[in-house]
Amino acid sequence: MDYTGERYLPDLEGEIRFEHVHRYTISLDFVKDKEVLDIASGEGYGSSILATKAKKVIGVDIDSTSVQHASEVYSSKKNSVLK
Repeated sequence: MDYTGERYLPDLEGEIRFEHVHRYTISLDFVKDKEVLDIASGEGYGSSILATKAKKVIGVDIDSTSVQHASEVYSSKKNSVLK
């Protein structure tokens, strides 16, 4: 997925990476064994992080390219994405 500046991509480095990944990792205790809706899930890395502890995660995004990327890269039994 190409970086356009509109959304975070997990291969970006520096403070922006810490800020984005931190939001999801700090949420892990809250989502444990729950069904989670990740609205504006972008390219899907965050939903994937949440799926490590949640019962199920559904990521939703308006951008077709992001949804396709997330489906191809991160979909699993516990993690799906919708437009």
